[in-house]
Amino acid sequence: MLIDKKRINVADDCVSFLNLMIESYRFHVYPISPEIAAMTSKLPIGLNNDPADRIIAATSIVENITLITADRNLRQISELRTLW
Repeated sequence: MLIDKKRINVADDCVSFLNLMIESYRFHVYPISPEIAAMTSKLPIGLNNDPADRIIAATSIVENITLITADRNLRQISELRTLW
């Protein structure tokens, strides 16, 4: 979205840019597995209704990884390990 809105300028297309960032910084990309998709519906409804945030939180829970976030709503999810 930042590329489309011209907030950042890249020399390549979006996919090539993202692949370069993933490779350069050695990020790990987790696919949305059935377990992650199911976990999004098990999270408390009122805590955070943003679908992207719910997917991120569910991924952290299912993959047993700590989520770095300042989002107070996400930090209230008891199953979610957060750092901030």
